[in-house]
Amino acid sequence: MKTLVLITALLIHGAAFATEPVKTNCAKKVEAIVFPDASTGVGLRGMMLSKSEMGNSAEAASVGQKDLHQWWGQKVYIAKSVDEAIEHDRLEPNRLLKGWYIVANTNLNDVFKGPAGEVPDQDVQNAYSKLADHDVYWIDLNHEAHKIDKETVRRLLPIQNAEIRASMEYAKKSGIIHVSPAPKSVATIEYIPQVHFYFKGWFAPQFRGLIPLDIANPDSSSTQKEALKNAHKYFEEGFRITFNQDFMGILKLLGVQERSVKNLYDGARLPLDPASNRYNPKDFAEVAKEDLAAHKAGAMQSVELWSPEGKLVAGILVLTSVEGNTITPDTIAYDTKYVPAFTAKNPKFKFNLMDAASLTALALSDRVRFTTDPITGQRTLSGINILDAIMLTQWTEDRAGGQYFGRDEALSLIRGLPKEHIGIDWQTPWIPPPVPVVPPTPKGTGKKK
Repeated sequence: MKTLVLITALLIHGAAFATEPVKTNCAKKVEAIVFPDASTGVGLRGMMLSKSEMGNSAEAASVGQKDLHQWWGQKVYIAKSVDEAIEHDRLEPNRLLKGWYIVANTNLNDVFKGPAGEVPDQDVQNAYSKLADHDVYWIDLNHEAHKIDKETVRRLLPIQNAEIRASMEYAKKSGIIHVSPAPKSVATIEYIPQVHFYFKGWFAPQFRGLIPLDIANPDSSSTQKEALKNAHKYFEEGFRITFNQDFMGILKLLGVQERSVKNLYDGARLPLDPASNRYNPKDFAEVAKEDLAAHKAGAMQSVELWSPEGKLVAGILVLTSVEGNTITPDTIAYDTKYVPAFTAKNPKFKFNLMDAASLTALALSDRVRFTTDPITGQRTLSGINILDAIMLTQWTEDRAGGQYFGRDEALSLIRGLPKEHIGIDWQTPWIPPPVPVVPPTPKGTGKKK
């Protein structure tokens, strides 16, 4: 089962080692808390537990990953009425994000002045405490509103967990691509504030983003061929790809990276609030410390793209699981300032930053799909046929072929990965294999005109 449901993901890391799997001694009480019945989750994304109930611990995460529980965040908007909340949810971007709605006559843009990331926590909590007693709803895929009982709201959205974030203003200027039927009046949803509340917690989503790898016939994919051709073009220009050679360098790129999202209406790139980047200056030291610890334990890898001058210009952080050979491309990084510098020196080479960054995803997929005999160099299929993207972004869907699957099907595919540990080579630099040559179709076997 496939659908387009964008799940905002904030994943923490399990533990695996590049050559030997790391064992986890997760307490029974952790397993009991992280594994409630998924059917009791609230909403499409299935929020199960608040941050207060289960901390953001690597031990809990390693257990949760086994059953598609993840550590994410829930957006909570303010709407003037249930009808207008439904209209807001009908907008294409919001339909994918699936937020909750507090029904109140308040605009958070008027409450909080300045960048969301600079608002003191106490001010956020005070504002939320004044709104917490109002009715709260979530909207299902049929655009029907469901009221959430007060006890559940207090449990999953506790005051001390309240944060604020800022996202695109989905009104007239930001794009009005509607699902059918369209809202009665676009003007009525302009009050929906750009600023919204955000709560972290444990989720059991109904849908999961996976990137299928065409291992049944790996040479048949036209997309794969084009990607390999592009890789050879960049390598001939002097670019190179390595694994785990500059993990901290990727973190630093993420810390200064400008993030944007494509406007569905006119295709323009709109900047995202820097506070929405978990590697923002305020949180960078703490997040980097966690990532470096995961990397040291073998639970997180890096793929790096180097320029002809030896400059790190793009890469991916990759999560690896304790069991089942689950590989997750976590986040992509790229140096936007490098583009004009390279283009000025190489005007004839059509340099595209996203194409270049996509090479790291190609290298990751190829390294995971195949194992290589160190003596003969012969490549054989590893048995890993999917990457667990968790959520799909425009990049993972358009460029990496990601798809959404229903929770049960996704869980079945992940559990169907090889059980024996596959020693993926996270050290040897990647060289693109030859582009497959498919013999021409014999005469008389093609379709009749």
